[in-house]
Amino acid sequence: MAKHELFRPKYSPAGISYADAKVQGTLRESQTYWIRLWHEGRAVRESTGTDNLALARQFLRNRKAMLAKGEPVVRNANKITFSEISDRLKRDYANNGKDEKTLSFRLANLLPAFGVRRMADLRPDDVDHYVSVRRAKDAANGTINRELQVLARGFALGRKLGLLTATLRVRDHRLTESAPRQGFFEADQYAAVLRHLTRVVVRVVDGRKRKVRLAAEDLKLACAIANVFGWRMRSEILTLERRHVSLDAAGGMGTLSLDASKNDDPRCCVLTPDLRSAIAAQLASLDAWQRASGIITPYLFVHTEGRFRGQRIADFVRVWRSACKAAGVPGRLRHDFRRTAVRNLTNACVPEKVAMEITGHRTRSVFDRYRIVSQADHVRAAKLLAAAQNDDAAGAAVRHDAVR
Repeated sequence: MAKHELFRPKYSPAGISYADAKVQGTLRESQTYWIRLWHEGRAVRESTGTDNLALARQFLRNRKAMLAKGEPVVRNANKITFSEISDRLKRDYANNGKDEKTLSFRLANLLPAFGVRRMADLRPDDVDHYVSVRRAKDAANGTINRELQVLARGFALGRKLGLLTATLRVRDHRLTESAPRQGFFEADQYAAVLRHLTRVVVRVVDGRKRKVRLAAEDLKLACAIANVFGWRMRSEILTLERRHVSLDAAGGMGTLSLDASKNDDPRCCVLTPDLRSAIAAQLASLDAWQRASGIITPYLFVHTEGRFRGQRIADFVRVWRSACKAAGVPGRLRHDFRRTAVRNLTNACVPEKVAMEITGHRTRSVFDRYRIVSQADHVRAAKLLAAAQNDDAAGAAVRHDAVR
């Protein structure tokens, strides 16, 4: 240990300058030990936080080891709280265009538990206690894991910004999650749901205003797009604009494009004949409504009457639930169309690279998770296997006859 690496600094009494106190001999020595090291041409001064010489020497050895490994020496790193890191997380989410609302939901549970705690003081037992508390409140394992990911991201971001040197293996506390949802639509189920997609409107019947139920052709189109391309309903399909449709592109087959998505990847898909006809009918219906109402809208899915007249359709949860219940498939989600599309594209022998571009999946692992195998697929496989075995048997018989 070099000279002056460990010392007790001197300071002047209150109201007296350091120079005057030095001349008068009234400088006072601190009870706490400090360290002084040179790193990359600059002095590193830091309090050990103790008046015990043995502990101060251990602190000095730890700091030397950190510098030897190339780890940054961060002042006040042991004072940064989770509340301060959460502010940096919010800024990071905003800067990178991530969902701040989702972050707020997760921080709502993390801040009461860790808000005033110093990040450097958090231990595995603290994380384990947090998991136990959340499970006692009937939080799902997946929800708890997402919250722990935020905590782990806090440590990583703190180190990235030079605020922390501490680490914590949060991933060791991850819980086993339930299997991914397996819901998808068979062809007959899909057709049944479309038949029951209706909305109640006011019409004049026999001179009186009455509520009547009519087929919701625009919502059927939205479901058709989801069933064919596997696009997300609220964030992608219902936000489509007329400029995204080009009926003359791709040699007259037509295309439907998407500026951005959850993964920030633009997409452009060629339409099937049925989908092209449905979109053309929707555009013609919108043109007629715009001429009659005088309202101009850029969107493909618009409220044409009622109190939201002229506004984009943001969602249709109640209509969807009623249609599923009437079709005999209650509890189905619009997101099941995403699994259905992946399954249909795979069964149609569409190359997986093309299928992933159509649905917007970036990774093969997530794409495979949406690739649902049903009992009908097993039946089809058994029939193909039986046919192959019969062909082999027939071929063997022919070869045997030829030898004879």
